[in-house]
Amino acid sequence: MWVFFALLFPLLFAIICILDAFFVERVFVRPWIGTITSALASIFGLLLIPFAFPPTLTQPPTNWKFIGIALLAGLLTQVSQGFYFQALADCEAGIVSAYLNLIPVFLPIISYVAFGQAFTVWTYLGITINILASVALCLIDANLEARWHSFGLMVTSSLVYALAVLLENYLFDFVPVLEGFLWVTLGIVLSGSLPLLLPSVRQIFRSNWPTLRPAVAGLIAIEIVNLAAIYVRHRAVSLGDPSLIEAIATIQPGYTFLLSFALCFLAPHFGDEQAKQHLWFKLGLVVLMVLGVRLVAGG
Repeated sequence: MWVFFALLFPLLFAIICILDAFFVERVFVRPWIGTITSALASIFGLLLIPFAFPPTLTQPPTNWKFIGIALLAGLLTQVSQGFYFQALADCEAGIVSAYLNLIPVFLPIISYVAFGQAFTVWTYLGITINILASVALCLIDANLEARWHSFGLMVTSSLVYALAVLLENYLFDFVPVLEGFLWVTLGIVLSGSLPLLLPSVRQIFRSNWPTLRPAVAGLIAIEIVNLAAIYVRHRAVSLGDPSLIEAIATIQPGYTFLLSFALCFLAPHFGDEQAKQHLWFKLGLVVLMVLGVRLVAGG
């Protein structure tokens, strides 16, 4: 059963990536508007949690140390999101999704620097394979400047998100997952909403509102899918080995490429014509990245 959940949540995240790319291209006047809308839409997710899990919310609140760690993890998640949305503005969703495979590569590197965790030869080999495959993705299309820019943005995004994941892993050793998730989500909401205190940001947001208003339902729907993906991921971890789950999750770029390619014919409004270019070579690099992350996870 854990394999089913491990295959399902990357599909949900692939759907989110494609929808995010659509909003960045067609709705947002600035890519970073996505961090604000995701924060505001997350409020609806927070409001739904008590109805979905009422018995678990009777626990006493955590202490301020863990609350601070959770809020910091939420802040780092939003910073990572900012780089991610900017990358989507410059590059197709499938390639950005492939760059997300750098996250499980950076995790052991940060763990080594922070905690002195040693690597095996297979881990080093996996890291090397993933870096080479990611660089190769940059070289596929003619607009190399945009691809390298997106690569740099996603390297930064992956590093910041890896730090957030390490904080969350530490947090969940001491507090229940749902309680920690609520505080992290609150951190995402607060950090994503704070820029609205700046007059220049409010002015840009107001100018974007005529386009945003008809898309509010879609933005909320994305956050609901995002919450569902996170829940399915937690279900997979509760049933199986986290290393194997992370290895399987690297098929997300494959899902993204295939969905983008299919949408070009089934729903051109949401499709990405760039996905048709060098499709099989891109999928081959994704398979190579799956192998690299598998070596990292198993090493």
